[in-house]
Amino acid sequence: MALVKYSGLNVLTCNGQRFLPGVNEVDAGVLKSLLQHPLFKARVDSGKITIFEVPKESDGKTPVKELLKHIPNMYDKQLLEKLVSTDGRAQVVKAAKEQLDKISVPKAEDAKKESDEHFQ
Repeated sequence: MALVKYSGLNVLTCNGQRFLPGVNEVDAGVLKSLLQHPLFKARVDSGKITIFEVPKESDGKTPVKELLKHIPNMYDKQLLEKLVSTDGRAQVVKAAKEQLDKISVPKAEDAKKESDEHFQ
C-alpha cells in the first residue's frame, strides 16, 4: 500500500481509481499501473500528486507516527472508517474518529441551530 496525496480541488478518476483531494490509499500494483498513465504521470511530475512510500512495521501495519502525520489530510470517509474498524491502535483510531467528525455533515438539528443563530 502507498499513500497518495492529491492536491487538486476536484475528484480525480484515473484508470478506475478515484482520488479525493487530500491523502488516499492506493494498492502498490494499482499505483504501478497508474504511473504508466500519461495524465497521472503528468500530475506527479507537476507536483499535483505526491506519492508517499510508507514503511511497514513487523505486523504489516503503517507506523503510528506516519499515520498520525497523514490522517488530518484524509477526506475519504471509507478510508477513515477502515482505520477505525481495523487498525486497533488507540491513537490512530482516535485521530481517524476526530477526522471523521470533522468532515461529516452536521445533523439536521445542529445545522438548523447554527443557521438560526446567524440571523439573530
